[in-house]
Amino acid sequence: MLPHGATRVGPYEILTAIGAGAIGEVYHVKRQQILQRIHLLILALAVCLPIERPAAQGASRDTERSAAAAHSTIERQEQAVWNAIRAQDGAAFRKLMADDCVIVSAGRRYTADEYAAVVRTLKFTKSELTDIKVLPLSTDAALIQYRLHVAWTQNNKESVADQYVVSVWKRFGSRWLVVFNEDSPAAAPVKPLS
Repeated sequence: MLPHGATRVGPYEILTAIGAGAIGEVYHVKRQQILQRIHLLILALAVCLPIERPAAQGASRDTERSAAAAHSTIERQEQAVWNAIRAQDGAAFRKLMADDCVIVSAGRRYTADEYAAVVRTLKFTKSELTDIKVLPLSTDAALIQYRLHVAWTQNNKESVADQYVVSVWKRFGSRWLVVFNEDSPAAAPVKPLS
């Protein structure tokens, strides 16, 4: 998961690798400023903190073009996920998920197959993605984050939500697939104290 020779992840100094599993690796790390030693889970291809790598030459134009193309591709792919959800097309949704994809929604963890079954039961009356941001993680991985305003009916019950959503996409050959997705409620605006 981490590049060979990496010694730091954001403010953390890597001490030792503890283990690896289906969704990532766990490292024993320390944060020098507060002399704290903790365990840090690095999600597979979803490192959101800057990684110190061995010194490299500056970014080339090809790298910049590749990042721009990935940004456009990831945004289109995330829209394709929502098109499948709006159409209640569990099969189309499933084709956009990696086999070992983890989805965390409404406080539950799902496999891709489990959530594809949920998709078939949802009838969306509104879904709007705003404040979309794409963060390239490597040439073969990217993270997309956005705000989602949705209204839907499930089992004759109407619901609405305002959420933040994060998806991590990984390229497998020529296909981009979701390896991780999580939504969380958007907080209500903070009211100033009077």
